[in-house]
Amino acid sequence: MRPIEAELADKLDLQLSSTFYADPDNQTLTLAARGTYDQRGGRTSFSARIDDSKTSSTDQENTVKQTSNASTFKISREFWRERGTAQSYRVLNARYDSNDELGFSHRGSLGIGLGRYLINELGHELAISAGIQGVQERRETCDDRANDGDNIGGAQPARSKESQQTCNDAELFLNFNWHLYSFQKLDMDISLNGNTYPSLSDWGRVRGDLDLLISWELFDSFYWTVSARTEIDNAAGRDDTSLSNSDFNLTTGVTWKY
Repeated sequence: MRPIEAELADKLDLQLSSTFYADPDNQTLTLAARGTYDQRGGRTSFSARIDDSKTSSTDQENTVKQTSNASTFKISREFWRERGTAQSYRVLNARYDSNDELGFSHRGSLGIGLGRYLINELGHELAISAGIQGVQERRETCDDRANDGDNIGGAQPARSKESQQTCNDAELFLNFNWHLYSFQKLDMDISLNGNTYPSLSDWGRVRGDLDLLISWELFDSFYWTVSARTEIDNAAGRDDTSLSNSDFNLTTGVTWKY
């Protein structure tokens, strides 16, 4: 049995947050939104995050300015089963990413799979899902990671975004989602979401990401939050050693929740 509210405002759980940090040499802006929408036939989950930073450093000759951007937009739909065990569901995922630190400007994916709730109790949920997805990505080269050793002479100069190649790949996806919450005098909400993407067409490449959100109510509709995100890609620097194989971000602040 799943409780489904009658009004739109009760079905929709929406959280919005923003963080801005500035000093003469470093400016960082983070915008985030996430939420769920429950209906009789399933649940729609969505999230968006934009991290934008600008840094400047001055040496004896000049001032060097650097910018970095990372953005993620995700939406997934769980189709709950009407017969048999209610713990199993079908899932449809769509996602868009961009990350300067990992060397790709655009990545879109669409996948289908199966999931199951291992724990589905009031205040505690744990779900896993797995499936296959198609990915289109703009990066430095579409060469397989398995052929990287054939490139003699070390790393090549980084290309501009305009010269990046459009690559099409197939991947598996493995997801786990843990959610712990409590509705008492002061609400508490902790969620941990992780994904692993072993590539089927770019053999040897593995990507992954992990998101943690802790939210603790201070007073009505306002929460103290801690948000941490990390993303890894073992093939990010295949053509440019200046690129990192991982990227992370940690923010904390006050969130308004509707």
